[in-house]
Amino acid sequence: MKVTRRGRVAIVGAAMALIASIGLAPAASAAEGTIINDSCSGNLAWYGQLDTQEDRGARTTEAKPVVRGQVKSCVTKYKIPDSNSTYDYYYVTVELDVAHTSTATAKYYTTNYAPWSISIGSSIAAAGDSYKSTGSIDLPATCGSFSVGVSVSFFGVSYSPAASGCGSVINRTAFNATGASWSHTNIAKINQIGVAYAIRVPQGKVPGFAVTVKRPQYQYSYSSVAGSAGVYWWKATQTSSAARYWTTNV
Repeated sequence: MKVTRRGRVAIVGAAMALIASIGLAPAASAAEGTIINDSCSGNLAWYGQLDTQEDRGARTTEAKPVVRGQVKSCVTKYKIPDSNSTYDYYYVTVELDVAHTSTATAKYYTTNYAPWSISIGSSIAAAGDSYKSTGSIDLPATCGSFSVGVSVSFFGVSYSPAASGCGSVINRTAFNATGASWSHTNIAKINQIGVAYAIRVPQGKVPGFAVTVKRPQYQYSYSSVAGSAGVYWWKATQTSSAARYWTTNV
């Protein structure tokens, strides 16, 4: 997902406000931070686990059942302006755009299990244990756009990340002086999401951030099953639950 200049200003404002809220309080010299590095994946395929593994529609008129889509991940590393001579401040954002398709009748084929995760690791531990990240994210029961967390403002800039989806909680599963991670059970319920990790480091030190995005890759074999009145349907047998990973360093 391309981040516009306006979006970057908003993101920077949010990160500085989050950092200020835990006592880092850099003396910002500008509203917009400096983009140090960024990286995006291509549109990578994901495959969910099928809820129902026998398609009761006619085999001759329906494709083999698959619940699938694509996910694009974009990572951006920022340096936050400050005027002190003791510390520097950095943060990284990870944003996902998710697409969904199904090649079988939706009545029979959905997925409640297509696990995915994001992890961020810093090469330098936070100075004085001063760090911040997006927390766990409560998704609404009804799918649609929603605001992640609380809107924040800093030097007149406000930010509430764009997000769309529904279902259960995106859990922050790790949070410490060298990184954070998040996981969720069903990427099929996500359209767009973003997380951030911010850190204070000694003056002149530049942390490297290693980011991994995990996506599901369930695979099936298919056979035809005889039904009533001579109608046949597909039966799907799971052959693999292996995941795939996209990694980058910024």
